[in-house]
Amino acid sequence: VRLVVIKEARDGVSFDILNKEYSNSLQINPPHPRFSRGFDVKRDPKPGAIINTYVYGMTLNQYLDNGNLPLADAEYVFLSALELLEHLHHQELIHGDISPNNILVDEATRLAYLIDFGNLHSFGEIDSIFGTRITYAPEIVNLKEVSSKSDIYSLGASFIHALLGRPARYLEKGDQEDGFGVKYMLDEEKLQYGQEYCDFLEILFKT
Repeated sequence: VRLVVIKEARDGVSFDILNKEYSNSLQINPPHPRFSRGFDVKRDPKPGAIINTYVYGMTLNQYLDNGNLPLADAEYVFLSALELLEHLHHQELIHGDISPNNILVDEATRLAYLIDFGNLHSFGEIDSIFGTRITYAPEIVNLKEVSSKSDIYSLGASFIHALLGRPARYLEKGDQEDGFGVKYMLDEEKLQYGQEYCDFLEILFKT
């Protein structure tokens, strides 16, 4: 029995976008067992759909809904997510949309899984902005070359969001480079979470 996920073209997501996600996932060769992967594509009946392999777990966003991610879990999940990115980056590809919505965590093993490869890009120059606004790297919004560092930046931003329950940077500052940086390392948070918690946050900010 094969478990799958059916994603229909609806709610503002066109079939072309889904088809790109499907075809992008097949570019990753060899694949990784903890990546979602296109299994089939259905143009009919309209509006169409893609069928992906089923990925276990809750997203980081779902963890946010249930409260802050425990520190011990966060460190373990973060390291397992880095392992996934290393597999991708060895192929000179970036995920392009590392965010709390696209990182799943298996509740039993605490291993990270990646889904939604619709913004997969090769290392190098880009000509358009892509990804999630609260986590994409400065080089993406400034249309500079992307590399493994772009995904790692987004991974750090995603875990800061999961740990603090809010984004790593102010959106009202705009999307220029000076809008990125440490915004929330306050003394009050050290009292709330403890020094060890904040030490890990500082590592994330440095990514």
